[in-house]
Amino acid sequence: MTRRGGARPPRVAEGMVALLAPASVREDVLGDLHEHYLANTGAAHPALAYWREALRCLPALAWYRLERTNLARLAFTVLACALAYISVSYWDVSVARRLAASLAAQPDAPALLAIRVLYFLTLFLGATVAGAAAAVIAFRRGRSFFRNALATLSPLVVLLSATVAVSALSPAHGAPITYLALRLLVIVTAMVIGAYATARLTRIP
Repeated sequence: MTRRGGARPPRVAEGMVALLAPASVREDVLGDLHEHYLANTGAAHPALAYWREALRCLPALAWYRLERTNLARLAFTVLACALAYISVSYWDVSVARRLAASLAAQPDAPALLAIRVLYFLTLFLGATVAGAAAAVIAFRRGRSFFRNALATLSPLVVLLSATVAVSALSPAHGAPITYLALRLLVIVTAMVIGAYATARLTRIP
């Protein structure tokens, strides 16, 4: 419903509603308030009636905007990070390490270097897919790749770095710090590549 001509409602109240109302419903909300104002022009204080209706709308509009923007973005970011972390961890343990272990157990097993290269390539493939999935879930159109990656992938990098730090400090793990750092570098690089390729293919942006 669009606004019609006639007496002008209070500019400040109208501006507050326009500021909080999402673009998809802004004209409808302002149009309804304007019609209500025109219907009350014969009353003693039509401006006060407009203010009352505007203030009644503001909490709902504020929650609607928050729900549709910040909360949704946060939820998608958390979901993308959680799924990427779980999928990379699962791929690492259940696919890449098992493949390397099965090759090492063969009687004619290849050299240790070849097994490690295969492990990292397999891990790279899984992390690339995880990065692509994170981009599909959480990247926003109209925002640069750098900002999307910073908002979506940086929490995941922090989480992975914390996991590496815990593993390095754990006596039971026994893996060299160079191996853990290389593993982290492979995962992060692969995820960035997967996210970038997905953003280019889907034009985000």
